[in-house]
Amino acid sequence: MTDGLEIASEVILGKMSQPGRTCDHCGALPEKPLRICSNCRAARYCSRACQKASWKTHKKSCMTPPNVEFAPNTDTLSRPVLEAAKSPHSPQEFRRFEKIIRDPKQYPMADGTPLTNEMLADMHCALGDEQCLVHHNNAKAIKQYQNASNLSPSNPKPHVCMAVCYVQLNRTSDALKCYHAAYALDPTYKGVEDNLLDCYCTIGSTQRSKGDIEGACKTYRAGLETFPQDMTLNYNLGNALLHGGRLDEALVSYKAAEVAMKTRGFDKPHAYNKPTDGANVPRGIYENMAGVHFHKGDLHKALKMIKKAHHISPTPDTTERIQMLEEVIQERKGLADITNA
Repeated sequence: MTDGLEIASEVILGKMSQPGRTCDHCGALPEKPLRICSNCRAARYCSRACQKASWKTHKKSCMTPPNVEFAPNTDTLSRPVLEAAKSPHSPQEFRRFEKIIRDPKQYPMADGTPLTNEMLADMHCALGDEQCLVHHNNAKAIKQYQNASNLSPSNPKPHVCMAVCYVQLNRTSDALKCYHAAYALDPTYKGVEDNLLDCYCTIGSTQRSKGDIEGACKTYRAGLETFPQDMTLNYNLGNALLHGGRLDEALVSYKAAEVAMKTRGFDKPHAYNKPTDGANVPRGIYENMAGVHFHKGDLHKALKMIKKAHHISPTPDTTERIQMLEEVIQERKGLADITNA
């Protein structure tokens, strides 16, 4: 007698794959296109018989692919607009700043008192802005911002400006340090929190894409030390754990992401509207939770999660998965009724 999982897997068979690939069970090259497993979208079979025969081994790897991970592009890491971009100084002013910085004592204020370190720091920042925005020389810009930071250690602006330069140089880890420094000085400063979060996501996503699952998990957990209730960091950590096959840990992270999502009101239909992020994180949370529950054999919980994902943002894919799971559950119920008769 076939068990429930084998019948379930038979129902899972869905869309037809392109011809040219052999059956994953018998190795035959059929005349008709192979059928594709609509859950993992990886396995292909020439018939239901081959699929059923393969299920005992395939079920160990059959899992809904994780939803797209949140990984912002470098543009989103430069959200704080440099002051020079808003109100650029004239070339004459830049040259005047250079003269003043070389010998500040020669340029006292109107009342004769010397220029303050904060004033000189602003001039260094302005010259850094010129190098970054006008000449596109990030290395020279960073030196100016470092000088500004040395003169005015409590000012978060030089750290943010250095971070922007490091991002443009593809040195995201250095940008992360600068955003951390700015956040420590003033958490409310010009989008520094968003940029700090984006740095963690970018670094973690890069590590995971290179196969460094442990490194990605470490990065996301480091971010969660500062932002323990952040939805996206918990979601990305869950994805990394899922890729590493650590299902129970992934589920814990997804549940933490779900709590954060509800706190922000993103569990409502179409409440999350960030097309530039490249992923619908709230829907992905429930889709991936469904994948974990499916892999663990709890089809009812998997169905519940997919319905929640569909409620947030319905797609043809969520519609198909709901239908598939309902059919599987009904098949298993029918088998149980026959067995108990």
